[in-house]
Amino acid sequence: MGTNIESLYQQLFSEQFFVCEEESPYFQELIVQIIWNEQLIKGPLYTECGEIIEILHPGMWNVESGPDFHDATIIMNKRKISGAVEIHTRPEDWMHHNHQLDENYDHVILHAVWENPAEHINFPEDKKLLVLKKYFTGSLQKIIENVSEHGYPYAQKVAPGDYAELMQKLSDSKISDMLQLYGLSRLMNKSKTHGEQIIKHGLNESAYRCFYETLGYKNNREQFLQLCDSLPLASSSNLSVDQFRALSFGAAGFLPDPSKIQILPHYNTKVSAMWSFWWKNRIGDDAIEWNRQKLRPFNFPERRLLAGMLVMEKNNFSLGDNLLAIFHDHTDPKQIKKELIELFTLEGNNWDGFLSFEKSLSKPVRLLGESRINDIIVNFALPFALAWSFMQKSVDINLCRKIKDIYLQYPMLQKNRLQDEAIHRLFVPPSRSKNIVKNAAAQQGLLMIYKKLLQ
Repeated sequence: MGTNIESLYQQLFSEQFFVCEEESPYFQELIVQIIWNEQLIKGPLYTECGEIIEILHPGMWNVESGPDFHDATIIMNKRKISGAVEIHTRPEDWMHHNHQLDENYDHVILHAVWENPAEHINFPEDKKLLVLKKYFTGSLQKIIENVSEHGYPYAQKVAPGDYAELMQKLSDSKISDMLQLYGLSRLMNKSKTHGEQIIKHGLNESAYRCFYETLGYKNNREQFLQLCDSLPLASSSNLSVDQFRALSFGAAGFLPDPSKIQILPHYNTKVSAMWSFWWKNRIGDDAIEWNRQKLRPFNFPERRLLAGMLVMEKNNFSLGDNLLAIFHDHTDPKQIKKELIELFTLEGNNWDGFLSFEKSLSKPVRLLGESRINDIIVNFALPFALAWSFMQKSVDINLCRKIKDIYLQYPMLQKNRLQDEAIHRLFVPPSRSKNIVKNAAAQQGLLMIYKKLLQ
């Protein structure tokens, strides 16, 4: 039975079954990275061109952009070499991921892949190719079943830090209280930043800027602000919705010339009209360099921008006014949360399949799903409303209390890389965090503490 199950896992893995979403097969590649990191292979090893190879050190698992492992050391044909190792499911993924265009991959000394159906000798031509499936001695079944339990990849990339010893001396309740306080401190800091924007740009203009910056997340915050500089909300007051979209897509660099680029049939009329307006009214001096590294297609900036425009249109370009009205019109935190979610919910817009005007997603995905909306509320809506309350001649204490209550009651947001890394550095065992990090405020506090430790 065990052999049959293992054979089934081998087959499913080779057929790309273990994939989180159709658009992003990163989970499958993670399994190959685990195999390499834990060296679940048995020699003697040979590259596809017949050179014998010995792994002295697999390298450090990279948590940022660039090759998967840094500072690996191998012996190839009796010569010791050091450098980066890149991991893929198949050799062709090197080109699919456009590594040939990135100089960070010039120093890769070994391209390790799970399988090589096309029987490449080297791939690309200047990189030695090692097929791990030939030498694999572990159990795919066990790896796949234990990915979450073992906290991959962070438990293996990040060792517990010295601060974990300090955390062990504190009770769960004390750590929880500490995280809540740090979370409130983070809320206050964000409110201060939003307040500076309100002073400089006014209520609705700053809501537009702060909301768009939040849509950029880690990768494209500055890029979204650059777009807002090119297209201020105040200058758009006399524009129709279609004209606003034309200038937004155009200034972002996402509006193709229909005379040169093949447009999807259902966008032809829209793009032609937008391009005509954009060509006559072009704005923005510098091209925006969008960062797509490690972004899943449904999180590409084209979709984030479209979501931002639709939210602004839904709120008649008065997002700041509408946001504050929710807090003034309701007292029940649950009702306020419900209204805030509705403020950013996009339904019935026929844009969920949008990736660009030239290509659609193979499966429609909401432009703003529930988890993204919750991120926006915690990271933008609550601190923005708090900033406004602080700026009144007489601070609105009731509004402040509403925001605090909602913030402390807000459930956990989706996890991210930094949070997982923080948990594995600060908690021993990491599973202890389940009894402590239970809401969004605790998550925010954890991130604030960890960022301070990294400084």
